[in-house]
Amino acid sequence: IGACLVGVSQALRHSVDASAPNANSATSVPVSSWPELSGREQEVLRLVAQGCSNAVIATRLGVSERTIKATLERLLTRLKARNRAEAVAAASRLRLL
Repeated sequence: IGACLVGVSQALRHSVDASAPNANSATSVPVSSWPELSGREQEVLRLVAQGCSNAVIATRLGVSERTIKATLERLLTRLKARNRAEAVAAASRLRLL
């Protein structure tokens, strides 16, 4: 299937730069209010951070693309992110990755 995409760091950098005024927001938010991610959500988020597409993630985890899309939607909501890059940036700031 090939390796995961490499250009995610640029998207992350852009996402972090766009939210620069709040870049330290993770430190100002009590740890108790950070979302707890399930093992599957953590796996999916790690693969997203590596630049993997939904299809690649689904294949690696042995589930359908629809399952991955649903998991990503849940992650976006829980992390209050608008896209994959923001989700990874938020998880990184919150030290969930």
